[in-house]
Parts: sequence; structure tokens; C-alpha cells
Amino acid sequence: MARFLIDPSALLSFAPRHLAVAIPMALGAAACGEASTTTAPIVTGGDEALPPSAAWPTSFVSTAGSGAALYLSDAQDAPAIGFIRPGVDLEVAEGPRNGRALVRIRGDLKVRAWIVTSRLGMVVQTRGKIGGTEVYVGPGDIVRYLGSGDEPGLVRVEAMARLTEDVLAPAMEGIYPSDRLAPTAPPADAEAPTPGTPGRLPAGREVALYNRPGGDVIATLPALDPGIPVEVVRDGEQWRGVRVGVGPYLVGYIDVAPVPSERYVAPAAAADAVPAALMTAAEASRPLWRIPAGTRVKWDGQTIAIVDAPCYARELERFDDGAVDVFVASQQLSIRGLVPAESLEAVPQ
Repeated sequence: MARFLIDPSALLSFAPRHLAVAIPMALGAAACGEASTTTAPIVTGGDEALPPSAAWPTSFVSTAGSGAALYLSDAQDAPAIGFIRPGVDLEVAEGPRNGRALVRIRGDLKVRAWIVTSRLGMVVQTRGKIGGTEVYVGPGDIVRYLGSGDEPGLVRVEAMARLTEDVLAPAMEGIYPSDRLAPTAPPADAEAPTPGTPGRLPAGREVALYNRPGGDVIATLPALDPGIPVEVVRDGEQWRGVRVGVGPYLVGYIDVAPVPSERYVAPAAAADAVPAALMTAAEASRPLWRIPAGTRVKWDGQTIAIVDAPCYARELERFDDGAVDVFVASQQLSIRGLVPAESLEAVPQ
């Protein structure tokens, strides 16, 4: 049985140049699918090194997780340099080593960095239940890739059911057909999970989720307000078969009546809005700038990112040589590094 709690905020405790004192900064983790998530006090998967394999994919997407995802190198003491949202395309340049893989990321921010292997994922192409777990996935859901399974055509994956946009269930490891996964979006005609009757769990009340009517409790769903979205797919007088969350889902039975509600619809982000990573309480008081295309973001003289389309940034510190320590973000990821002071542009009102 699993319960859920709030993860502590992630910190980047390094500065992008050699300084006598490290500069701890909470860098908008919540906006990159990071530290605002609620997860269980259970560690599964972790950042262990994955064995090299000739069949190891070269293309992935990023998964959800807590803490910084991007590092300067594969060394265990390497600085953490950034966060990443789920679903960002990743091109593997070097396979896993010390629990990290070197990846290239293309977009408004072009980045070359080491990502923890726990953030390498695949996109579900066809709906189904992950073998050995109580997790159900639909097209577009993202699972962590763990490697080949014991049987041909199966791969090991790990999934965290999303109970809400910000609340994650404990990670569960199982198997899934390899031909139902890809590092790309599913086809437009991919079959979605069978719709049920939409509703929400009663607000402010913990609800037990059972593996079968009157069976074992597989999770205690947290008391939230509003309640967690559910779809009732089997309705009975006492027991209701439900799909819980916003995808990936937990599946099981509850013995309470959901509150009628509209079917959940994922919110859409404005493409040109200031990234949420720069609007957290830790960041809002810092000067906000625009960074023009072509600007190089550096860490101790090494280029770690190139701005390919104008991005926003928060100023953290200025140095006498004209370098500025910034936290620069696109809608996909956020990176800390140094940029020239002359690259900072005023933000239009």
C-alpha cells in the first residue's frame, strides 16, 4: 500500500564559474515537472547506471521526475545545470555511464548535457495495462525506459501514474510491448482508453483503491480539494471499477461514490508567455530579461546551451568582467549559466 507526500524543492548548489562560496538557488523546478509534484516516499528506479547494449535506443523523450535532470558531466560531483519538462525530444550522443547519458536537445534552447537515466522515456502509442502493475496507459503517456524484457517483443518500463497535473503516484515497474512505444507522438487516430463516466473523488477525503472488490488495498489516494479525477468504467451498487488520474492512470476499485464532474481536459500553455519556471516565488523578485537568438550560455568557459529563439531569463548575479549569472528558460527546459551583459534585452511591457 502506498501513500503520498510533497517532495522537497530541488536546489542547484553550484555557480557557473569557480567561486569561493556556492550559490544555492531554487531554480523553478516546479515549472519543469519537478519539485512541486507530490510523490510517494518510495524510491524505485533511481539513477543507477544502465548496461550498455547494442539495442539501446538513440532517441528518447524526457519523463517526469523530481530534482535537477541535467548535469555538466557524468561525474558524480558534477554541477547540476538545469531542469526539463516531460515530453522533450532527446538525442543520445553517448550511452549511459554512471547513471547519466549525454544528450542533445533541440528547440528554443539547444542544449548538450548529461541527463540522469531515470529521465529517459518513451511515448505510448497504443493503450494498455503495464504488465505486473496497476498502471494503465493511453496514447501520448510517457513511461521510463529500462531496457529489454526477458521475452522477445517486451521491454521493461517504469511509470508514475499522474493523479493530477502536480500529483504523482509511486513509480511502478513492469513490462510493455516494444511495438507500442516510440520516441515520437502517437498517430492522430491512435485509440484512446475506453471512456467511462467522469467524476472526482470526494474532496478532502482519503480513498482506498483496491485490486478487486473486497480485495487488497493497492494505494491510499490522498485527500485533495478538488478531488482526484476518475473515470468509472464498471459501476456497481457498492464497488466501482475506476481509472484514476489524468494519465498514466491507476486502475482498481473504490467503495465510495465519485462526485459528478466534467471530463478532465489538459490545460494549454501560451507559447510566448514567460515560462512558469521563471515565475516561482524564488524567482519572481529577480530582474527579468529577454535573451536574443544566438546567445551562448556558458559554464566555466564551456558552452552548455545556445539560444535558438528568443528566451526569457532571470538575473542572479553580475560580475566585473561583464558576465551575468542567469537562469534562462524556454517552455521546455531551464538552464543556469553565464551570458554577456550586452545580451540582456529589456522585456516589453
